[in-house]
Amino acid sequence: DSWQLTVRANHGRVSIERPGGALGGGNVQFPSAGSDQDRISSLVASTLSYDGAGWRYQGSVQWSRFDWNYATPRAAGPQVTVLDATGLPIAILGNPGFVFDDTERTWQTKHTVSIDLGKHNLHGGVDILSAGFALRGGGNPAGNYSVSLTPAQLTQLRASNLGLELSTADIFALNPRVEDYAVELRPAGFGKRQTLTALFVEDEWRLRSDLTLTAGLRYDYDSLTQLGNVSGDRDNVAPRLAL
Repeated sequence: DSWQLTVRANHGRVSIERPGGALGGGNVQFPSAGSDQDRISSLVASTLSYDGAGWRYQGSVQWSRFDWNYATPRAAGPQVTVLDATGLPIAILGNPGFVFDDTERTWQTKHTVSIDLGKHNLHGGVDILSAGFALRGGGNPAGNYSVSLTPAQLTQLRASNLGLELSTADIFALNPRVEDYAVELRPAGFGKRQTLTALFVEDEWRLRSDLTLTAGLRYDYDSLTQLGNVSGDRDNVAPRLAL
């Protein structure tokens, strides 16, 4: 008789910078408009097995989490796109202008037992997979502005010599004309969890040394079927027969 146990874990983080401030060549995005895309993943898994006299067991469990924030802002507040007298953008400042933040959590476990009864080899087990996610997305609750500056206001702005330190507050202090404005009035999230459950049993019957009859039964249930039916779809039974 022997038991075997294995455990493994993994953690990863990937960050992609979108730095503002690389002005020139048509790029008018200032440092305050920069953002970071963060992807963080974690996983823990374990297996346990037992090999005894006439029967065997094998089980496993795994948990994982994935976080994806597509645009972590470097500056809170509104986004401001500044237009010159001709209507061309000359500066983009502040928030990236949108929200996309996704979190996914998944766990899975499987357990099987095999029993040797001479000519019959019985197998049975359960397999459960559950995955859930939560997503926040939409526009900027602080608002996205497109504003225009007069030649006099542009002259005043240049005289301030703020350079890359220019911020949305500096633009609003000039009392610019608002050409367009959009705001997320109802920021909301969405999330759902789905669980798949399976039960199975199988008999391998050795009729002769060169002939085996296999008969089994499997039951599956998907929790999402409750969305269209209060009781869910609970009659998914699949037989198996092989010779």
